[in-house]
Amino acid sequence: MATMTRQQIAQALGRPGLLCVEMTALDEATVRTAAQAIADMWQSSGVGHLWRIPGADGVRARVWADVARESDGWDRGQLLLFEHS
Repeated sequence: MATMTRQQIAQALGRPGLLCVEMTALDEATVRTAAQAIADMWQSSGVGHLWRIPGADGVRARVWADVARESDGWDRGQLLLFEHS
């Protein structure tokens, strides 16, 4: 897997607070459940399309999220659960 430089990341995401999550799961339902969990916390793109890599197990998806903006009804205090010490 190639590593992106800080400049490439800044160009792809545009501003602080935006992130891209690429996920792999054994089945489509799990990917959709994970994407919904992200959408429940932050504004996100949801799952655009799913794909598979020939010869590799799993279903893949990419979700874009804006962690600077809350999803409607989400208590931002829950974010503390995800902070690292």
